[in-house]
Amino acid sequence: MEYDADVLIVGAGPAGAIAALTAARLGRRTLLLEAKRFPRIKPCAGGVSPRARGVLRRLGLWDDVERAGYWIRGARFVTPAGRDTTLVGAASAVV
Repeated sequence: MEYDADVLIVGAGPAGAIAALTAARLGRRTLLLEAKRFPRIKPCAGGVSPRARGVLRRLGLWDDVERAGYWIRGARFVTPAGRDTTLVGAASAVV
């Protein structure tokens, strides 16, 4: 296989995906390489923090991300010893 690109980005995580998007929006022929197949199960469940929401808004991507996810209003964590903590907050995360 042979590709002709101005920009090669290795890794399609958040930083790589944003770099590829930015290069493509600037008119560069962009090739984004990722070793793993998408979609895939992620340990973080694809959570989007409030800070990341701001980045996605600036890139014009937030509306699509929000439509594809659902809001978490709280979470309960239980340790192996049985102690638990409940976090509650309006619009705390989107997954």
